[in-house]
Amino acid sequence: MTATSNGASGADVLAEELLTRIATLTASDEAAGVERVARVLVDDCARTRERLATASRLVEQISALHDLVGTRARTQDVVEAVVQGAVALLGADFGTVRLGDPDEPTVLVTVAAGSESQLAEARAPGTGGRTVAAVPLHEDGEPTGSLLVGTRVPGRVFTAADRELLRRYGELAGLVLAASRAGDAARRAFVDPLTGLPGRELFLDRLENALARAHRDGDEVTVLFVDLDRFKLVNDSLGHLAGDVVLSQVAERLVVSLRRADTIGRIGGDEFVALLHDGDGRRNPRRVAERLIASLQEAFVVEGREVFISASVGIASGDQAAADLLRQADVAMYRAKRLGKGRWVVFEPSMQSEALERLELEADLRRAVERDELELRYQPILELNGARRIVAVEALLRWRHPTRGLLAPADFIPLAEETGLIVPMGRWVLNEACRRAAEWQRRYPPPPGEQPLAISVNLSGVQLAHGDLVDEVRDALSGRIDPATLILEITETVVMQEGDAVIERLHALKDVGIRLAIDDFGTGYSSLRYLSRFRADILKIAKPFIDGLGRQSAEETALSRAIVDLGTVLELQTVAEGIELREQEVELQGLGCQLGQGFLFSRPLDAAALEALFDEFGGRAAVA
Repeated sequence: MTATSNGASGADVLAEELLTRIATLTASDEAAGVERVARVLVDDCARTRERLATASRLVEQISALHDLVGTRARTQDVVEAVVQGAVALLGADFGTVRLGDPDEPTVLVTVAAGSESQLAEARAPGTGGRTVAAVPLHEDGEPTGSLLVGTRVPGRVFTAADRELLRRYGELAGLVLAASRAGDAARRAFVDPLTGLPGRELFLDRLENALARAHRDGDEVTVLFVDLDRFKLVNDSLGHLAGDVVLSQVAERLVVSLRRADTIGRIGGDEFVALLHDGDGRRNPRRVAERLIASLQEAFVVEGREVFISASVGIASGDQAAADLLRQADVAMYRAKRLGKGRWVVFEPSMQSEALERLELEADLRRAVERDELELRYQPILELNGARRIVAVEALLRWRHPTRGLLAPADFIPLAEETGLIVPMGRWVLNEACRRAAEWQRRYPPPPGEQPLAISVNLSGVQLAHGDLVDEVRDALSGRIDPATLILEITETVVMQEGDAVIERLHALKDVGIRLAIDDFGTGYSSLRYLSRFRADILKIAKPFIDGLGRQSAEETALSRAIVDLGTVLELQTVAEGIELREQEVELQGLGCQLGQGFLFSRPLDAAALEALFDEFGGRAAVA
């Protein structure tokens, strides 16, 4: 159809001509029939005109989105344009886009709305006289979010045609958003948007250039792989926004700790890499690593809280391929973590085979729970008043590996913590320990007036940061045992390093009714301020303070006495760990320590052996 000079379409002109001719035939019956046909044609023309106008509006809005992507606009800008386009397309009053949370894709979060008032509208669709229409957004055939528009006009409804138009717009908008997000990912590979540091691709490009120069000049290149220790706890305890603040501050400190000629990049969540440009060939990368580690020792302040972060650093030097050099630095970094974190390690060829072994061990560990390979050993905790009556047992985890045999915690717990596998493993330990305790409390009841047998379970910092821990403890108890007979042990180092967030989680656990013990007390960063807020019930004196007792060691005796006295002042029970000699037991009795455990009384036992011990002494009466 063509348009006339006054702007009317060809369809309009044809309709008017038909009506004019019909007007001259109004007296005849034939004219009436022709008029009916003409009216149908006019209606068809009107509908066609409306469809053309609708299609034109749709093309106009999608073209605007496409042009925005072409300018490499941020995804957030594109999302906001999607909302504005949908509102204009349907003549709506407000709109919103909700997309899956990057960390929890099943949870939709509002990412764009026209204004604060529109955002409030979007949060309460279909109420207060509002009418809304919504369609899903897809990427690669998978649902990724939703697009919603609404009106506050009384009596206004969205017709089936409106909803179909919104559906078509949503399909095309989903494609545009996918293209925009792909562009964002590509840009992030070159420049990290959070810290402004080079991303993985840009860092690798600079590393390859440095290696090319090193080949030409007969030099080597040094890479430092920096991984933050326990950073996951920050995200889990304070949230990802707080974690982003910490990462930004970490980046600033690392940059200041290097020379201007060096390159520092962020290639992962909490992973940074440094490329050292050594102009004189006399630079010591070990000192650089020490400087990087030292720069992070001062507390980070986030939302009024002090957060402590350390870093493990791997160092690799050579002239091999960029990916190989980076992998070697990564392997050395993992060795540093295994040695205790907060330190540096230089790569050695023997570490490569260890890294492969670690990968195999991790794969096996992921299947350990489902294969029923985990076991518990139980070490008695006794009164030190001469009677040696068993009052509790500590549950200690073991892994019966299919080819390596029975593994002690030191062989797999650090790996479980690094990978997060400690969470499902810890859940299994809690349930199994409470199940056994319930069984033993029934079979071996306490004497009149005494407490039932208690069971003690160790918690790691990763478990404490896990949001479901309190519910998991409730589930493990689940009417099986009195909460007061469950003791949860954590180290003082965890409390000090994680600060207020852990204190709050521990208070929630205390509200369940369980008891708390500070494990290995005296070996960490002791703080009376934290102890007073901790609401602990038990102090467990670390084995190093026990080893010197009974051997004329005045220093160990004084330290042990100080801890026992502290427990008395704070009204806490004291438990001595690692008692191996009768002389140590006697001296601890003299110091006033109430409870003890160690090889002098019993090694950790499996359930059957512990029951045999109970049966031998007529229940929980005593251990000879």
